[in-house]
Amino acid sequence: MATTMTTAFIFVLIPDAFSESCRRCNAKQKHMGNVFFENLKKYPEYYDEIVKKYDPSGIYTDKLLEAFKGY
Repeated sequence: MATTMTTAFIFVLIPDAFSESCRRCNAKQKHMGNVFFENLKKYPEYYDEIVKKYDPSGIYTDKLLEAFKGY
């Protein structure tokens, strides 16, 4: 089940989450995003790949991570 939720988060929510700073995410989605990115930071090559794919200009990532704080 966790894999399905993570996969859904990656392919459905991340594109919008980056561009919208997860503005439309509910608390559970923000929590999932926080867990996902905190774990992803342990693997810099994958973290960089995701950021490069969804935020190539580097303008959304900091705002997104800030939106996830506290969840």
